[in-house]
Amino acid sequence: MDFRRLEAFCKVYELRGFSKAGLALGLSQPTISAHVAALEKELGVTLFDRLGREVLPTPSGDELYQGVTKAFSTLERTKASIDFMRDHVAGPLVVGASTIPAHYLLPRIMACFLQEHPEVHISMKVGDSRDVFNQVLSGQVMFGVAGMAHEHEELNCDPLLADRLVIIAAPGSIQQGSELTAQD
Repeated sequence: MDFRRLEAFCKVYELRGFSKAGLALGLSQPTISAHVAALEKELGVTLFDRLGREVLPTPSGDELYQGVTKAFSTLERTKASIDFMRDHVAGPLVVGASTIPAHYLLPRIMACFLQEHPEVHISMKVGDSRDVFNQVLSGQVMFGVAGMAHEHEELNCDPLLADRLVIIAAPGSIQQGSELTAQD
């Protein structure tokens, strides 16, 4: 399978349109269509249902997308590892994050990281914790930061920070110095 064809397919899948994919990749819509048609011919399946202007992936399209994104992710990690061995940190870094880490923790950390490694291009996919786990499992992101751990044999979850919650109340509604339980 040709890398450019797979890249075009993935962009159509993600953007749900041939013209949109062409714009994103700097290619014409007919070129994108030709790439997808060649893949469909090679695989002997239809990858998209074309309903007027709407483009929806078929089950075969879903399967190919999952496999290709994992393969692309593996290639990016391999290149990053080789760059790291050369003491050269560069390239794309795709991070998954649940809402609170995405808005309150990661921006400062990513800014510091980018100052040290200006050739890295970070993008972040934000969702709830379950979305983050699914993105890591499917290879859509290189790693994720979420508000809760998730047990899965293919994932390593390590605590990053401890969270402290406090109660804020009107004066006199809680006895000063008393300890409250979660049930209280």
